[in-house]
Amino acid sequence: MLWYRIKIGSVYLLLMAGGGWHVFGMFQSTMQSLASFMMAALCILQVWEYLRFQNDKQKKIYFFLWTLFVYTISFAIEWIGVTTGAVFGRYEYSSLLQPIVYNVPLVIGLAWLGISTGSITLARYVLGTYFRHRWLAAGLSAVFMTLFDFLMEPAAMKLNYWRWLSSTIPLQNYFAWFLVGFVLVMPALHLNLFGDKPPTLIVHVYTAQLLYFLMVYAA
Repeated sequence: MLWYRIKIGSVYLLLMAGGGWHVFGMFQSTMQSLASFMMAALCILQVWEYLRFQNDKQKKIYFFLWTLFVYTISFAIEWIGVTTGAVFGRYEYSSLLQPIVYNVPLVIGLAWLGISTGSITLARYVLGTYFRHRWLAAGLSAVFMTLFDFLMEPAAMKLNYWRWLSSTIPLQNYFAWFLVGFVLVMPALHLNLFGDKPPTLIVHVYTAQLLYFLMVYAA
């Protein structure tokens, strides 16, 4: 239990320190160079915590397949979005989140996976026994994913991860996030991958990132 609390505290300490460095304008170039690594590491931490908690071997296999589904679909949608502007609106990534393939950072698929995992887990704790209603669970999970993007967008633009080609973030972006999120989480709910309460650390990673974005935006 103590070790688990230390892991949770370490997540908040790391991200709050990162936010604090932005507030005071310290280590900016270092943080930019580590951005892709940190995004990937946070996602891997969430996935590892789930696999460590899950004792059902079949569900572990299904979870692995679901992670491939989320990564593939989200990367494909990002590619369509960047290429056509038809999904989220007109936007483009900077060169900070390396490596980049077809104008989309490879880590973006992991970011979607981490947000999906955190949002479903949060919905599981909020809904309790009502989580068994798949459409309700998928809807709330998609809401949490959209909320994450809503708080992430201004910070990500400030960090120069990407930029919108319009003067404001289009409302289309948030509708797309909800719909894409709904599609991504539904297979996990259909397979009952999150029926048992997953580790709270997954939710803490989600929450700590939101606090980080708020600190960056306020800096």
